[in-house]
Amino acid sequence: MTLWELVNGHDATVLVFWSSTCPCVRRYQERVDGLMDRYPADKVRVVGISSNAGESYEKALKTARERGVRIPIYRDDGGKLARFLGAKSTPTMVVLGSGGEVRFFGWLDNEHLPGIRAGSRGLTRRLTGSFPGKGSSRPGPRHSGA
Repeated sequence: MTLWELVNGHDATVLVFWSSTCPCVRRYQERVDGLMDRYPADKVRVVGISSNAGESYEKALKTARERGVRIPIYRDDGGKLARFLGAKSTPTMVVLGSGGEVRFFGWLDNEHLPGIRAGSRGLTRRLTGSFPGKGSSRPGPRHSGA
């Protein structure tokens, strides 16, 4: 699938650079999958991107299935997309607008240690307010913090 095919028809596309061996990816997965519940599918698309040279696409898909990962995982052969966008670690997240422009680059939230969030300068704060949650006519809750 091309990048244009990923963003076409959506107001925002969330690319989650994903690895089966990254403990942070595993810790964040429930929240990442939750983005699909929080935002309308016709407005926000959420996908995983497997770019790691040392990890086969088959292994990534197998691990995703075993863990019950809900987001689709696509392969970034040779890490071309990761290099183009500047993603150097997982779970880097990039939000692309409908025209492919980068609207956000970073992590889902500002959780520095498991369970301890230091503010919310992450993706969830950027998307909150942009797209009403499913079944809601107003934006989801905002996080406190910087």
